[in-house]
Amino acid sequence: MSDYKNYFLFEFATPVVQEFEILNSFFQQTRADPHELYQQIFLHQENLQNRMYDAKRQKKNIHQVDFGVKFITTCKKFLQQNNSAEAYLETETVKARCVSMLEEALGQGTRQEILLKVCQI
Repeated sequence: MSDYKNYFLFEFATPVVQEFEILNSFFQQTRADPHELYQQIFLHQENLQNRMYDAKRQKKNIHQVDFGVKFITTCKKFLQQNNSAEAYLETETVKARCVSMLEEALGQGTRQEILLKVCQI
């Protein structure tokens, strides 16, 4: 079962990491425009927030969080193959870990934004 947990985490983390890599590529430019960098951080942070928060900025129920299509598809397939309370609990545990990762990623975005504002002064 732990192999499935790792696979679920991989399916969840891959698009999130790719988003960070895209953001990072903006910072690696030789002549990066500070305004563009700020916009990219803002958009990145907004994307992360939209995964976990609704339009009123209320935290979504874990079943409404945007974990990504591949992750949800993988979970559903796993639950169809392992129709048990234990399998359901395992997927819920992984979802909770993913929410924690999103919260941490969102916190990182906030720190990056603050750093960028300080650098613009």
